[in-house]
Amino acid sequence: LASRPDVIALVDTGPDIVAGEFAAAIATSVHGGSGLLFVGGARSLDEWTPEDPLARILPFNTSKGSRLTADAIALRIAPTGVGHPLIRTTESISTAFDRGSVSSGEDPWSRLPPVIGYLPGLRMGSGAIELIDGLGPQGPVPVIISSAPTVNVRVIAALSSQFWRL
Repeated sequence: LASRPDVIALVDTGPDIVAGEFAAAIATSVHGGSGLLFVGGARSLDEWTPEDPLARILPFNTSKGSRLTADAIALRIAPTGVGHPLIRTTESISTAFDRGSVSSGEDPWSRLPPVIGYLPGLRMGSGAIELIDGLGPQGPVPVIISSAPTVNVRVIAALSSQFWRL
């Protein structure tokens, strides 16, 4: 990367981007102050290698060979995400598709269509904050995770497919 960008967005990139020289350049930029939005999907997560430079800065860990499931996951604000600035809501939010408004006591994420897939065996990174979780067949699973404010990187990871539906 020639100059340090404010934010780098990786949306379900292939293994050639999340590993090797390019990943090392991204990790260096993030350590230098760039933010990172990582949206994982089958292309980026199905060939996962935990030792890659990018894997070491993301706020989650998973085993080599982990694959996204094909399960539909209903979203909701995780208990640790309530009040977090990235997902904070206002008193009343108009929702898409003319569904009316969401009061402050409701979770607007629960009114969105489900996303597909989650990573079984996913472990939260040290100090990571789970913002949005999904209801999988075995219970809650992390879907959107942030790096902790005490970590010297600014990273958000969204770990499912079909975020375009949102």
